[in-house]
Amino acid sequence: MEHIKVSEWGWKSVTAPYTSPVYRLEPKPDASRYECGTLNTCGIYGAAACVEFYLQAGKKNVEQQLLKLTDWFCNELTHLGCKVFSPRGPEEKSGIVSFYHTNRSATDIVQALASERIIVVERAGRIRVAPHYYNTQAELERVLDVVSMCRH
Repeated sequence: MEHIKVSEWGWKSVTAPYTSPVYRLEPKPDASRYECGTLNTCGIYGAAACVEFYLQAGKKNVEQQLLKLTDWFCNELTHLGCKVFSPRGPEEKSGIVSFYHTNRSATDIVQALASERIIVVERAGRIRVAPHYYNTQAELERVLDVVSMCRH
């Protein structure tokens, strides 16, 4: 422990934690010197629930559903005059769909989607949508509806 530097200090890592607002920066003599504060209990339980959800669904089911959904979405985007930038070949596909519209700026489309409470991001002049297993076709249809209104 004497060779590993304490890089983040907090009330749980020091020998006199209740001297706030000025801690005496003397690390505890045991490994608790590396525990800087109270654990993120909500985050821990949330992460556990996510892992359990994924394990129940099964890796193969998650992959198949996600690729089916994004294949459909990419096909629909092309019908709206969009160019899909994300690789869609076998063994290249992912759940991230990056596209651009031939007639409208990515900024305009991202803002239009945001006004409908649909969160996407702009990256290098393209719109990045990242659906996952738990998203539905109906949710992506909402994205398509907004994009279709941005054609002119």
